Amino acid sequence: MKKPISSAREACVTLLARRNFSAQALFEKLCARGYDEDEAEDAVSYFVDLGYVDDAQFAAALSAAQAAKGYGARRVEQFLRAHGVSASMALEAAEIACADSAGRIDALLRAKCRASLDATERARLGGMLFRRGFDAADIQAGLNRLISEDTE
Repeated sequence: MKKPISSAREACVTLLARRNFSAQALFEKLCARGYDEDEAEDAVSYFVDLGYVDDAQFAAALSAAQAAKGYGARRVEQFLRAHGVSASMALEAAEIACADSAGRIDALLRAKCRASLDATERARLGGMLFRRGFDAADIQAGLNRLISEDTE
């Protein structure tokens, strides 16, 4: 691919004016636009040094947004990894953002529960929570709480 006329730093400014990026995602975006790896790495390092690219802040903001949408730690971590956040940082940010998984599970179960809590309904609710990235043990505990509330 032919290298564009503007510099990689100018391209970073344009990209960062639209939204935040992780350092890895910004690097990949620059390479996709035709900048060589050395120039892209220099540009990303420049903005990291200035504080305009901060992976920890990026991970915290994205994980909080995903947790607010009702996703569990596993799904949030996968989302962060897909956006160029390192594995350790993604795991830490997901655990912090999803600390109250029991409360979020209970709220989702109350919102999605239909009339009866038969085996089919429990399986449907458990599957929904599992697809949202919650752990099986937390899901089972939430279903048990819902069953105990239902029998009272």
